[in-house]
Amino acid sequence: MNLKQIRDECWDIARETSEMDSDRLWSLNEMNAYINRIYRDIARTTKIIIDSTTVSTCQITLSSATPIFALSPLILSVHDCYYCATQTSVPISKKLIYVPVICLGVDPMLITLHATPTYYSLDNATGNITFDTIPLSADVTPLLKLRVSRLPLLDLIEDIDIPEFLVKYHDYFKYGVLWLMYSKQDSEAYDLAKASDFYQMYQLDIAKLVDNNSYTRNTYGHKQGSQPIQKSNGEQ
Repeated sequence: MNLKQIRDECWDIARETSEMDSDRLWSLNEMNAYINRIYRDIARTTKIIIDSTTVSTCQITLSSATPIFALSPLILSVHDCYYCATQTSVPISKKLIYVPVICLGVDPMLITLHATPTYYSLDNATGNITFDTIPLSADVTPLLKLRVSRLPLLDLIEDIDIPEFLVKYHDYFKYGVLWLMYSKQDSEAYDLAKASDFYQMYQLDIAKLVDNNSYTRNTYGHKQGSQPIQKSNGEQ
């Protein structure tokens, strides 16, 4: 389903039949805002958008000056992390091991050892990924490659825009959007009973999607214990 189809389905369920946008209880712009809010909420709650190819979120060019590098703010969880470089004319790709920030055993700012990294930590307070060592200056084109769960790259703007996750999950938009529609602070649109009912149905759908996503990761060999970005004090 594209943006227009999702919007039209929700209008139809709410019996919004006005053709003129000025006559609608929920304008086109409001509907698009609701849809994109639910789009981000589905992605954030279920972590269903899994990516390993988008350069802006899944690849980081490294330097030999620091063990600390910034992650894309769109990243929700890191599933796999590989250190890639060329050492003495030989390409390497080393899978790094996740440890909590506190397990590095030293303030990241005090790390001075230059070596091929083995461990990495994630810190939500800074949005950074930290290695246990500083990459070797002799490494050619050192690159960090990630497989992550992330937020959508872009909002749905044009009518033909399609959500990034599978079509079979597009139906999960409607109850969330209807919840927001009936929560609108407007004397004609606001309906607490309907908003509550649609919110409950939306939450049930999301719970099913979370369960299905976990099953899919196990079925296809993806580790279920992927690492959320963590704060320095261990909170998520």
